[in-house]
Amino acid sequence: MDVVLMTFVDFEDTQSSGFVKKIEGQAKAFRYFGCKVALAYYRKDLYCIDLPDGKTICRYANSTNRILYRRTAYQSIEDYLKSRKSTDLLFIRSLYCDFQLITFLKKIRKYVNKIVLEIVTYPFDGEIKRNIRYAFKEYKFKRVFIEIIKYVAYLLSRNFLKFYVDYIVVYGNSDKYIWKIPSITLDNGIDTENIRKRIPKNLKSNKIVMLGVAGLRDVHGYDRVIKGIANYYKKYNNKPEVDVEFRIVGIGIELPRLQELVKKLDVENYVKFLGFKSGNELDDEYDNADVAVSALALHRIGLKEGSPLKLREYCAKGIPFIYAYEEKNLDENVPFALKLEANDSDIDIDQIVDFSMRCRSIDNITDIIRQYAEENYEWKVQIGKLLKTLGVI
Repeated sequence: MDVVLMTFVDFEDTQSSGFVKKIEGQAKAFRYFGCKVALAYYRKDLYCIDLPDGKTICRYANSTNRILYRRTAYQSIEDYLKSRKSTDLLFIRSLYCDFQLITFLKKIRKYVNKIVLEIVTYPFDGEIKRNIRYAFKEYKFKRVFIEIIKYVAYLLSRNFLKFYVDYIVVYGNSDKYIWKIPSITLDNGIDTENIRKRIPKNLKSNKIVMLGVAGLRDVHGYDRVIKGIANYYKKYNNKPEVDVEFRIVGIGIELPRLQELVKKLDVENYVKFLGFKSGNELDDEYDNADVAVSALALHRIGLKEGSPLKLREYCAKGIPFIYAYEEKNLDENVPFALKLEANDSDIDIDQIVDFSMRCRSIDNITDIIRQYAEENYEWKVQIGKLLKTLGVI
């Protein structure tokens, strides 16, 4: 089976490292089932296609103009599909829909047997509305105008998808049809072979280390943890029996707000911003942490259900974690996950301390979590579901 995996991710952008891992994991899973995969992506000012025979073809993309930048991707894939005459599956990873996408689909439909559109966030409406509100608050009126235009284009163009797309893939959503197109619900996956299991080093310490790893946005809800830590130290007059530290790895739009909040609440000694980390440096953070922080504020963009990739990575690492949304592919009774309320309330740090201590008392807790990831979150499992729906396996 010939598969073209089309993305709009810049593989050299450090903030996209999580997305890159996901995409490479998907490609590897397709190959596991015998598919010949052409993987398409940006590399700074180039749009590249890694061909099944090991060769790579690239085309210059003008990154200073968003429309021309995306047009290069569409033209590159159109030319590639035309040269092949027929391709079994085009799998498109898209953040949203616009008329550029519709025009592209109309042009290439006759060259592809099946088209599957992966919607990264669904429903997307809440995220766009929130972007508009943020731009208003910061007096970025040009940005407000752009976001409104984007939203209108999204609302209008999505009605045309049903003429060209065979299936829509979504994560953590159970709707059978989306925009009158059959949907396939998958879970975000991981490739555990490429994720080193952590080696816990903090099991006997009288200190709990919380770790958040993300491209920082308000949907992660790290402000809830920061406020909770301020309450915790105030409650115990800065002398709790168990110290708590929150270490944040990552950069992003939310970083300045979080830094300002930490300073305002006077918790600089307990909240550390570490910037971007990868490789051995990131592994060390996991080894020295007790509990990881998954998404705590998906409700801010109107989502009740979710399937964040980071939770799967935490599982593969073998670290206990907290989260605050409906996670369908996670048994709420597992001892290594703590579900919190999906609202803007401050996190109860005493609850986190108790949870962490319980996890420390479980023998081989790291292996238990890792095994759960291997059995439930591997990309091979998720892509297998997709190919089964398509009638391939």
